[in-house]
Amino acid sequence: MDRIITVRGAGKLSLSPDKTSVDFRLTSKSKDYFTAVKASEAQLSALAEALAPAGFEKDDVKTVHFGVSAEYESVRDNGVYRNVFSGYAVSHSLRLEFPFDNDRLSAVLTAASRSLADPDMSVSFSVSDAASAEEELLKRAAKSARKRAETLAAASGVSLGELISVDYDSGGLSFESPTRLENRPLMLKSSMDTVDMSFSPEDVSLEKSAVFVWELK
Repeated sequence: MDRIITVRGAGKLSLSPDKTSVDFRLTSKSKDYFTAVKASEAQLSALAEALAPAGFEKDDVKTVHFGVSAEYESVRDNGVYRNVFSGYAVSHSLRLEFPFDNDRLSAVLTAASRSLADPDMSVSFSVSDAASAEEELLKRAAKSARKRAETLAAASGVSLGELISVDYDSGGLSFESPTRLENRPLMLKSSMDTVDMSFSPEDVSLEKSAVFVWELK
């Protein structure tokens, strides 16, 4: 019977977020379908125009979701409730991403708050180079497993032979910081008003594991 040793290794990383994502949600409603859609287009134009002085082009704001739905309200009629069409609701979700910068974030939130688009906004922070982070995690997992396997082998009076197999967790990782800002601001009325953001987002904690099998000799 072949002698083998099976060891699980884990790689851990704690990284400071270097990317900011601002999500906007524009909503409009009208009993006429085309009027509702046109209102959403006007909101998008207003948002793009407001963000231009902060150094962003219209194409920098990417659509995440766009949807139009018919809405109804319950109306009582002679003691009986029935659904009555109330209009078309348009929801347009967008995202703007840029390198982490508190001053630029303040400029974006101030501009969006002053715009006629009047969007709901949320801000999140993440690590941009996911591939390099995952590669480093796997390297650390391999190093951890080998060190543990060598210790166990030496304590048993044997040594490691050829690596037989590696089975690693291929599940997705979240590269987003737990820090998140949810905000539906009132439109700023005064040119002296600013949204002064100064964040130190919580680090992104990552972990990846792998199982290694070696021969013993």
